[in-house]
Amino acid sequence: MKGNGDVFMTLKLYLDPGHGGADVGAAGNGLYEKNVTLQIAGSIQKILNEEYIGHVIKMSRTSDTHLPLSDRISRANKWGATFYLSIHVHSGEQPGYTDFIYEKSGKQEQEAIYQMIIHDEVVFGRQRFRTKENKPQASASWGNVICLR
Repeated sequence: MKGNGDVFMTLKLYLDPGHGGADVGAAGNGLYEKNVTLQIAGSIQKILNEEYIGHVIKMSRTSDTHLPLSDRISRANKWGATFYLSIHVHSGEQPGYTDFIYEKSGKQEQEAIYQMIIHDEVVFGRQRFRTKENKPQASASWGNVICLR
């Protein structure tokens, strides 16, 4: 990531696999969202560390533990995260993948670049989240989501 005067800055990515512990999140077909999000976060961390430079990653949890949302946000802010990625998966009538950027951040242009890199990697690069007709089943959006404020 370039900063002022072409000096490279390190991106501090805070990965937050949703749910955990007694909070299983969505459940179905023998799967719990808390486990799926932890797997996704681990995969994102592995891919970024193996294929990209210029970042450091911290995760809100690395095992099946529960951490209140306020603690996750506080820890990310205290660490000085430049990018907060909260990972959740849809279930039921809304299958697929969605990512959000806080609509009032003031850094929307740079955040949109990060969002599209991650979004494209998840949806197109890894060929996940597809319908039976092989169409992408995902969306990128702006939102006023509590963990992004």
